[in-house]
Amino acid sequence: KSLSPKTNERNIWVGAITNDNYTPHRPVLDNHLITMALEEWIAKPSTQRLVYVSLGSVLHNKIGLFNVILKGLENKYRVVVAAGDSLMRLRKRYSQNENVFLVRYAPQAAVLKKAHVFVTHCGMNSVNEAIKYSVPMVGIPLGNDQPRVATVVCEEYNMGIRLDCETLRSSDVER
Repeated sequence: KSLSPKTNERNIWVGAITNDNYTPHRPVLDNHLITMALEEWIAKPSTQRLVYVSLGSVLHNKIGLFNVILKGLENKYRVVVAAGDSLMRLRKRYSQNENVFLVRYAPQAAVLKKAHVFVTHCGMNSVNEAIKYSVPMVGIPLGNDQPRVATVVCEEYNMGIRLDCETLRSSDVER
């Protein structure tokens, strides 16, 4: 238990629910090959920092939001995007961009171990994993418990910055 530094509310944080060897069952043609290709891409030498973008597995079908985020990141950073159901539409625009690696679902723990920044919806599991691997967050909450989690993580504990998905501009993400 801890007291929130700004509101004096009691927060009960349960430890990270992570397992480095866990691979979720997802409807992907060959998850192992995709994971291998992703790991090879991440391992390529680069002077650019690695940013991981995941907006969760439930409320992630936000093609416009992904486009705004990618427009702000694609030229300055190497970006891994777990795009969920937006994957095919994003591939039409970003398949030729060598700085962007798109997957439906990523092995999140493995990517976070290498990432410099995590653009997240602030779902509790994602936040716990980012904390476990000491990855700063750009929180863009979409709904459910995410706004409260984003407030605690970004504003009260200063583990990242919070951006509003309704007013988000590419320049906000780029900085």
